[in-house]
Amino acid sequence: MGEVALAADGTRQIIALSPACGTNCEVWLFVRDAGHLRPVLRPVGTSLGIGKTSTRGFPDIVASEHMTGYEQLYTLYRWHGRKYVQADCHGEQYDRDDPDKPPKIVGCNPAGAVLRVPPQPRPGR
Repeated sequence: MGEVALAADGTRQIIALSPACGTNCEVWLFVRDAGHLRPVLRPVGTSLGIGKTSTRGFPDIVASEHMTGYEQLYTLYRWHGRKYVQADCHGEQYDRDDPDKPPKIVGCNPAGAVLRVPPQPRPGR
């Protein structure tokens, strides 16, 4: 647990990791509100990135979530006035047979699940 200054007004917010972490961890971000801590974001992922753009005085945040050995999910959150809300997401799917090949970029549904790209037949098979 620690403090971070995200808001444009210089106030400090609290960030905490779930005590039970596996490949992905639940992260909590709290703001102080009338002397109490109020949760404003609770993504699951392997990392959080603070964006260069901001919305309503708070920076946009990107959470990265490890789905499988060949899939990664990125979710963009924007400040909505009282909390962060999902604004966008996309997944990256890497080729199992050629990991050096650029990933396929796929969309997400509103719940954040990666929309699967059907496997393509291999040439000559």
